[in-house]
Amino acid sequence: MPTRNVVITDRQQRFIEDAVRDGTYQNASEIFREGLRLAEFQWARRQEAIRCLQEAVDVGIRALDEGRYIVVKPGETAKLISDIGQRVHQRILDE
Repeated sequence: MPTRNVVITDRQQRFIEDAVRDGTYQNASEIFREGLRLAEFQWARRQEAIRCLQEAVDVGIRALDEGRYIVVKPGETAKLISDIGQRVHQRILDE
């Protein structure tokens, strides 16, 4: 199994010692592997969010290119967002 040297803070060292002492983890390696699993999960969630945002941008650009948009006058943004929220809420209730 590959090994790595890492530099940690005093606070992190105390956390490791406490977590091993109270039996939450058996050793420091177990704690680091848990941390890596959490980091991998968060990274995957960020990648998915980026993919979804890019997809939404692409949809929006296509709509603009096809002339499917509305012009929102200054001061009407809050009402538009509220109306969209109500439509979404209604769709959820209708399902």
